[in-house]
Parts: sequence; structure tokens; C-alpha cells
Amino acid sequence: MKDILDVIEKNGLRVYAVTVIRQGQKETVYPRDYELNSLVATVRNIYSVSKSFTMLGVGFCYDDGLLTPDTTIGDVFGTLPEGADPLWGDITVDNLLRHETGCLTGNDLDCENLRAYTDGDWLDYILYKKIEEEPGRIERYSDNNFFLLSCMITKLTGKSLSDLMRERFFNPAKFREAAWSSDPKGRSLGGTALYISTDDMAKLGQLWIQDGLWDGKRLISKEWVRLALERRYTFSRRSRTKQTYGKGGMLGQMLMFSYADQTVLAVESYAHDVEAIVNTVFPEKD
Repeated sequence: MKDILDVIEKNGLRVYAVTVIRQGQKETVYPRDYELNSLVATVRNIYSVSKSFTMLGVGFCYDDGLLTPDTTIGDVFGTLPEGADPLWGDITVDNLLRHETGCLTGNDLDCENLRAYTDGDWLDYILYKKIEEEPGRIERYSDNNFFLLSCMITKLTGKSLSDLMRERFFNPAKFREAAWSSDPKGRSLGGTALYISTDDMAKLGQLWIQDGLWDGKRLISKEWVRLALERRYTFSRRSRTKQTYGKGGMLGQMLMFSYADQTVLAVESYAHDVEAIVNTVFPEKD
């Protein structure tokens, strides 16, 4: 791990912590400026890496027979709020996971205060937005899509996304600490604002390279693990390494994993670009 610390220092990266799991062996390093983190339990906003945890929550509902990628918002909620664009009723889980709803105006829930636009019902506010393009044609990245998935999970299970994840993943995988910000009605944001450590962030990558198993127990079906990769549900394939996938977040948050090397990388930072760290753990291959 000294090579990672050297890269951080050489590039002047503002990195809080880096966790690497190789062949099941985990190690976490803290740059000199953040050594206190090794003594004090510290969790931070992993921003859009949160979306991959929401995708896992969708997978739990899939395994339980509560939804499929073709399930629509209308299937789950029935009648939409008065004044909502009725086209939202036909938007599918697949559309939401791929950011292909056809709604071209989104929100960044980290940077915007939706209280400025609504009395507190964020779900209604999002469904009032217009569907401008045919769903499935244009990708328009938005936190709104994963907030909608969070609301659908709550409607189907009777639990908040945060509670579902605690029951089905955080507790079985022995997360040290986790918290998920919510809207004024208590609905987990889904697209951002999951607060966990790098050690625990890395566990999602480990779950994926273990095809859904944790300590020999199946937490998520191999079918969902493979479907998520095939359909690019939050995880993108790294172009130079065919068996390496990852999800990034604002300000240099990163989760990556490689089937070929059986390696997971998790980074929490305020560095914007952590590609130098990625290249150290997953070097370009011939």
C-alpha cells in the first residue's frame, strides 16, 4: 500500500482513506493528513457511489419477486399525483437504473435544496416534471431517478431503503456504521448521501466478485449480479480491463472491482480525480 500513499503524495491528492481487498485480504491506508481516521470511526458521503447500493436494494426486491426490470412506476404506485405527467406511469425500473426516463431536467440532490421548490413532498415534485423524449433513447443522469427507485422499494416492502439495506446487507456484512440521508418524509435519497467508511464501501465490490455470496451465504442472486453488469446498472466497465467494473462519485469517491485480479478498490476523497490511484491498483494491461 506504500505505492498508493506515494501516488497520493506525488499528485497532491486530498484523499481521506483508501481500502484495497486482494484475494480476500483487506488493507486500509490513511494519508498523513488524515491519520486520525485510523483511530476514530469516520464515515463520509460517498455521493453517487450510493446509487450502486440502491441498485442492490432493487436487486433484493427482484429476488423477492416484487419487481422486474420491466416493472413500471404505475405498477407500483397506481394512480399518480394530480398534476403529474401521466407518462411517468410507464417509466420502468430499467429506465430508472439506466437514467433513460426521457425527462431531461434533473436535480443534483447534493447541490440543490428541494425545499426551495416544494413543501416537502419530493416524490410529487419529481413526477410533475415533463417526460420530453421517448424513454430508453437518451441518457440523462439525475439523482431523481434513484430517489424514485428508493420510493418504489419503500412502497413494495414497507421499509425505507436504509432499513432494507441494514437488514439485508449492512448487518450481515458487519458494517461498522452507516447512515442514509432522507427527504422531509423520511424516504432515503437513493442517488446520494449514503455515509459509510471505505472499509464498508469496498464490501459491495467484494459481494459482486463473489457473485452475491458473503461468508458462504447468498445475499443476492447470481442472476441479479450478472444482470446488473450486463445492463450497466450503475457499474461501468473499465475500457482497458475487460473484467474490471466501477462506480464513481462526486469529489473523487470511487468503488472498483476486478474479477480477473479478485481485487476491490474503495476511495473516499476530496480530490475530484483519483485516476492515479486507480491506475496503481488496476494498471493498464497489454
